[in-house]
Amino acid sequence: MINREWHQFRTCLEFNVSTAPFCVAGPGAMNPWLSGDTPDMRLLRDALRSKRREMRALRPGDLPLVTANFSAATRAIPVGGDRGQPSRYVEPFSGFAWIDDATVTGFLDLMLTSRPAEPGFLVVRPRPSEARPAGPGEVDASLTYHLHSYFPLKQVRVRLEATAPLALGARTEIALTRDELGHDWPVAKELVDTDDVKPLVIEAGPDDLQGTHDVYVRVRARQATGDPQSLSHFLDNLQIECIHEPPPAGAAIKLAADQYGNLSYDDDFSTSRWHHFGEATASAPTHGGYRGSGFWVGLKGGYAISTKVLQRVSAPRPMKELTVTANVMANSTDLGGTATLKIGPRGGEPKWTASTMGRHNGPLTLVVPSDELQELTELDVIVELHSTSGVEQGAKACATFDSLSMRAR
Repeated sequence: MINREWHQFRTCLEFNVSTAPFCVAGPGAMNPWLSGDTPDMRLLRDALRSKRREMRALRPGDLPLVTANFSAATRAIPVGGDRGQPSRYVEPFSGFAWIDDATVTGFLDLMLTSRPAEPGFLVVRPRPSEARPAGPGEVDASLTYHLHSYFPLKQVRVRLEATAPLALGARTEIALTRDELGHDWPVAKELVDTDDVKPLVIEAGPDDLQGTHDVYVRVRARQATGDPQSLSHFLDNLQIECIHEPPPAGAAIKLAADQYGNLSYDDDFSTSRWHHFGEATASAPTHGGYRGSGFWVGLKGGYAISTKVLQRVSAPRPMKELTVTANVMANSTDLGGTATLKIGPRGGEPKWTASTMGRHNGPLTLVVPSDELQELTELDVIVELHSTSGVEQGAKACATFDSLSMRAR
């Protein structure tokens, strides 16, 4: 609050920002403010308390807020796979992942089905309200996904199962563009006049993608005469497959530089790009290696086993600071599992190491001393997962590794 700018309360309410008025009133601040009995203090205190009560009160027509109809995606979805093994993003609309993954418009006109209706569909219908409890209404809702590939994209295929009932004047469309602002959607297909579930499929090739690293996929559903009680217009099983252009053999991670001179790289191993930068070897392939979106080592009867992941890294200039973080789980106390992070010059012996102890679940960080970097630009980052239990546990893991982060200057 600055100089009685009361409209700040309404702005905070609109964007769901908590408010906490604070006052400075001499030594102790809070107690003098609460107990001060001067006319000016009483006036200010009463005004703020009145505004606090107003913030907690909802007037007719306050809800839903205008901003409730929109939400922005929390991330760009990592994509990209090799020919014959494309990355695959799947949204079955059986949960709430689409709210985080997509930029949504028309949110209030979308509803996940639940019992007694069959669950697992995203229904499109005008939101019932006191002003319009029933009767036809227009709907225009969309989900836009931002897909990012580390390597240039070569092919993208999108498939959606949906309906578009004639009685609702419904249209369901999937479209793809390279334009971040979405002014033009050159690859698109629309479904109309059908109560049956039908697939919508679009494909973009090299001519459409032109070596881009980022594409945007939009799912759009419209109704001219929507019915708030109808569940017949819905979306199901969105699948996006992407193939990238692989780099030459022996490629290395290139630390990306920002305008402030910081270098960085992150990988959650949800795509296959990691194997172009190195390799993963398991001493017992049935009990370790790459699985799902990470690496693991299990417990093999009678043997101590390991999984080793190596990634080649290049910096655009000599580094003065370097911090590498691996997100690992390792339980040596109960399962005999440990994780070790190693860094060394390219092709040489590791010079710096960090290891887990006891029960560890989270970041394993290794900071290379600045005076030991010696203007290093080419290096290897190695994560080793070890299992010493010797007790057979099948697919159970005693150590895992599922993300890598590097920060340098």
